[in-house]
Amino acid sequence: MAALPHLDGRGPGALALRHELGRLTAARGRWTEAAEAYTRLLPEMRDVLGADDPGVLALRHDLGWVTAVLGRLDEAEEIFRGLLPDRVRVSGADARGAIDTRHEIAWVAGVRGRWTEAEAGYREVLRDRRRLLGDDHPDTLITVHELAWALSGQGRLDEAEAVHRDNLRTRRRVLGDDHPRTFGTRHELAWLDALRGRWADAERRYRALLADRRRALGDDHPDTLATRHELAWTAASQGRADEAAAAYAHLLRARERVLGADHPDTRATATALAELRRGRVHTARHLA
Repeated sequence: MAALPHLDGRGPGALALRHELGRLTAARGRWTEAAEAYTRLLPEMRDVLGADDPGVLALRHDLGWVTAVLGRLDEAEEIFRGLLPDRVRVSGADARGAIDTRHEIAWVAGVRGRWTEAEAGYREVLRDRRRLLGDDHPDTLITVHELAWALSGQGRLDEAEAVHRDNLRTRRRVLGDDHPRTFGTRHELAWLDALRGRWADAERRYRALLADRRRALGDDHPDTLATRHELAWTAASQGRADEAAAAYAHLLRARERVLGADHPDTRATATALAELRRGRVHTARHLA
């Protein structure tokens, strides 16, 4: 990124660098900042490269994703549904970009609680990713992961657990034990224990995962912070209110510092802490 100031800000190379910088910003969980950067960049990229340029289409996809994560689901779904026919027209229905956008349409459906629609969307994407990329491709494994999430959203916990356990074995073999996606599947298995009320098992899984995420990703990574939030939830759910309140308060300061006060994850921790002080346990915000 050090080269960016030395490039023409509207040249293709500079535009691509600015897009990549936005992706890095989003990967750190600074979604509001990324959404603002994408929104500024999009008309410039259209101007220079044209509306059908693959980079422009990819930027529209990335804008849809951060918009969804920020909770603006109507807007995000409109972005994705408007983008899909353009990607199919430009590159074909089997192109990676078109399939990626179909995947995110299924994800938005899941976030909105339209679980059967999400499941159907994921199954179609999974069929195509397996056909085009193979069973072990990382993108295929992402869809397997999120299909299990859609199953758990429908209360089909045994099915979801079986899918996650199989996916964990594959991710460990393909990606390694310390890959963030491998950690993500372990997180889902802890979540399923919690949904079943197996709080001691959930807590054990979360503690082991937290140690590994801290070691591999660092204390301030958004995934590490997410595990801390759900670990505090398990303490609260087992009646250890003082311990949970202290954990939430410490986490809230960290999320405010790392993500900002208006970030959805920060607000979720603030809500959980406020509810706990009123004597209520707030279910953890959980997205695949």
